[in-house]
Amino acid sequence: MPLITLCPSQIRRLNKTLYELGADINLSYNKLTDLPSAKIKAPAMRKLDVSHNQISVVPDNIDKVYTLVFLNLSHNELESIPRELGFLKYLHELNVSFNKLTALPEEMCAQAYSLVILNASDNQIAELPSDIGSMIVMEDLNLANNQIELLPEEITALKYLRVRTLM
Repeated sequence: MPLITLCPSQIRRLNKTLYELGADINLSYNKLTDLPSAKIKAPAMRKLDVSHNQISVVPDNIDKVYTLVFLNLSHNELESIPRELGFLKYLHELNVSFNKLTALPEEMCAQAYSLVILNASDNQIAELPSDIGSMIVMEDLNLANNQIELLPEEITALKYLRVRTLM
């Protein structure tokens, strides 16, 4: 798989052809404020790293990039993430750490059957959705440095969970 790396740089905007490149893309350490909407299904992009930018919104149709296995959205300005991330059936690792998230979408947790690694540390999450128990292959869940005081009982359904950095 070809890899396109444009970091660090001064890139501020991208157009929708980003998803049509058919390559893994590293755009970390730029000045991006948003991601373009995916109008068509992306051909074979497996990794997208847009960490250390200023992104405040992830487009709802991110699920059109259906081949994503790794998505790094850490160190941005996200206050929420779309539930459609749960529809990425090959997504294995999601990093949304160091943002401004106050919650994980219940619908995302209910659908993210293939998610093995989730790093949502260093946010403002106060409560986990009960559907967290639906993420049945989860092995590594990092929720450190949030505002979580109580874990839902459903978290016990995560029988493969090895690393428990929860609080």
